[in-house]
Amino acid sequence: MAMLKITTLFIGAFFCCIVAPSYIKAEKPELLTAGVVLCGIIPVIFVTYITSPFVTHIHVHLPAYARTSRPILERFIKNLPPTTPLTLTTMSAISKPRYSSMHAGDLSPVRRRLGLINYVRDTKEENARRKWYMFRAVGKFYVQDKRPQTRVRYQKKTDKVDGWIWDVIKERIDNRALKAASPYKGNVSI
Repeated sequence: MAMLKITTLFIGAFFCCIVAPSYIKAEKPELLTAGVVLCGIIPVIFVTYITSPFVTHIHVHLPAYARTSRPILERFIKNLPPTTPLTLTTMSAISKPRYSSMHAGDLSPVRRRLGLINYVRDTKEENARRKWYMFRAVGKFYVQDKRPQTRVRYQKKTDKVDGWIWDVIKERIDNRALKAASPYKGNVSI
């Protein structure tokens, strides 16, 4: 993903900073020069729009006791409090990581932007606390349903990342949203 963004930026810079000035210097028609500039700008805007909500990493900040053994971790995740801190990492337009810290209960499942956004959070309070020169907080995310499979030839598969934790959290978030939308509102918790 980062390579796609960087390559698109280089292509856009090439068209806008090298090709377009040479068209202007050669006194080509304005319509043709405008087309060349658009060839540099449109891909950058498209890739930035499409890839902005993609989550590259999810960090669940577990308390120390939950990290002592697998059964304790499973018990903690099964009864996960909505105040459990999460950090979702996305990429900015220049492929720089953007970290969004929140509580697990802040995420809500949605389907927006042709399926490219599947979780949102309210960022009004966080944006109000930010200085005027800071970027706005990220509030729209796309978390892939399945983790990419990596295989090394002739090596047993070892999963060093506990992806099942996010699967359980995702299921709890979805269930919370279903209970909130149900006419029989009960105890809604993450």
